[in-house]
Amino acid sequence: MPDLLRRTADVPDLRSPSLVIGLGGWTDAAEVSTGSVKYLRDKLRAHKFAELEGEEFFKYTSTRPKVAIEKGKVRSFTYPATEFFYWVNPDAPRDLVLLLGSEPDLKWPTYTRTVLDLAAELGVSRLCAVGGLYDSVSHTGDVQCSGTSPNQELLAELERMNVTPTSYFGPTGIITALMMAAQERGLPAASIWGRAPHYIQTANPKVWHQVLWRLTALCKVSVDIQPLMKRGFELTQQVNEALKENPQLREYVGQLEQAAPGDLPSGERPASGEPLQSDDILRSVEEFFRQDDDPPSGR
Repeated sequence: MPDLLRRTADVPDLRSPSLVIGLGGWTDAAEVSTGSVKYLRDKLRAHKFAELEGEEFFKYTSTRPKVAIEKGKVRSFTYPATEFFYWVNPDAPRDLVLLLGSEPDLKWPTYTRTVLDLAAELGVSRLCAVGGLYDSVSHTGDVQCSGTSPNQELLAELERMNVTPTSYFGPTGIITALMMAAQERGLPAASIWGRAPHYIQTANPKVWHQVLWRLTALCKVSVDIQPLMKRGFELTQQVNEALKENPQLREYVGQLEQAAPGDLPSGERPASGEPLQSDDILRSVEEFFRQDDDPPSGR
């Protein structure tokens, strides 16, 4: 088998690093997964050191390459990528390795084996994945986080951070495959999922913030995430402005605010008279953002 990992820089000896995973696609609602890990990468100025050979793992008609065209001229063209970064912690003997990319379409066993072989080479002590999902929750309430782990000690640690253990039966993503393969190798693994309002289908820094403070605690590293609170507040204010113009949407969000956590399973919608359709909600919020010349910085 050819070497699927292309090294782009040397890596120093890392000290008990955690591998943090952020992947776009099915598990990246509100860009919680990729947005959170990109924030860590940029805030910490992490160094890129490797990438996976994309052609082996992506079906380009499903996960498409991206292009930038300006006035008819193609400025850039990029294939989907899986990149690795490292960060050496100057304040404590806990370093980080970041994986950032898109969920692979193909060869999941090969993908997980390649990632975990690299983790073993770098001495990774813990795998921590981030995910996002859309749910029937309000943008004004406290962000709810759920989590999974095949490791009972990590599951208990998540619960102490007010992360609700997930109960779910159905199709799954590569994050679960990575966690189960890590467990088979004796590598503790966990995932933290932020629940974002389904009627705000844009990047949501408020959810990122709540996921990241738990993630950094789990990985035993300290990172300044306060700027995300301001960006989340700006988004909340933007949505509140949209509510003023749409009484139907305002009523719907009010019902979400009054509902206790767990009262509204994902995909169900409270109704008063004629049910308010999800498409109606999204069109209302999207129309507001199109009219706004100064969208929130987290978008």
